[in-house]
Amino acid sequence: MTADNWREYAVGAIGEEVLRDGEYIRVPITLMDAATIKAVQDGKREISMGYDMELDWTPGTTSDGQAYDAIMKNLRMNHLAIVDRGRAGSRARIDDNKPTQWGVSPLLTDRNPPIMTTRKIVVDGLTIETTDQGAEAIGKLQTEKQAIADAKAADKAAHDAAIAAKDAELAAKDAKIADLEKAQLTAEALDAKVQARADLLAKAKTLAKDADFSGKADIEIMKVAVIAVRGADAVKDKSDAYVTAAFDLAVESKPDAFRAAMQDRKPAESGNGQSDYEKRLNGAWKGSAK
Repeated sequence: MTADNWREYAVGAIGEEVLRDGEYIRVPITLMDAATIKAVQDGKREISMGYDMELDWTPGTTSDGQAYDAIMKNLRMNHLAIVDRGRAGSRARIDDNKPTQWGVSPLLTDRNPPIMTTRKIVVDGLTIETTDQGAEAIGKLQTEKQAIADAKAADKAAHDAAIAAKDAELAAKDAKIADLEKAQLTAEALDAKVQARADLLAKAKTLAKDADFSGKADIEIMKVAVIAVRGADAVKDKSDAYVTAAFDLAVESKPDAFRAAMQDRKPAESGNGQSDYEKRLNGAWKGSAK
């Protein structure tokens, strides 16, 4: 714009109160052309500066790391133009936030006003307000946090189960050891069992002198002895208690033979004489049975 054409293009003026606003400059603008004012009110509000300058083609990097190819020097502003799209972007624009008699200035009407929606979410019991993107990010973090907590819980459950299984195994072994310890006979108990076995064999021999009782359980010895006296039907399908009673009755029916067998028994003289002792009992019937 020159002195020769300013009447053709000038629609207003800018003031002298030029202020820095971040990376931009804020200046007062006065519009005096009706058509231009209407265009601004209808939404044409971006601006573009016309200027002269000297260009220094020396490449380099700015302080914030941006590379450049040249430097603009000695800028001399010529005019400010109101345009549809400014070279500096939509933030280089006319903006009037002073209220009018009808309320807010119509210049505040934007063709594409930025809209930022927010929402309230609860994080660890606290209610916070954030954008949709913030809520999405927080939700992702919460999901990851829950996945880590679930993995830790699963690991702990598996560990607890393994410990419980090992405890049960050890408890079973302890119980088995206790049972084995209970099953161990003292010397007195062993002597008593030997005595009772010898008595049983002596009684059985009075009833079945030719029978072989070796390796048989006590109840089987009684059965063999009763069968020798009364036959197989006497103990067939009978309970152990019945067999025991039948055996005792059979022995009582031959008191002289049993008495003679008992009198002929002699205790072992030394060492573990159980085998010799039983042999004497097993042969007692040969000279005493009637």
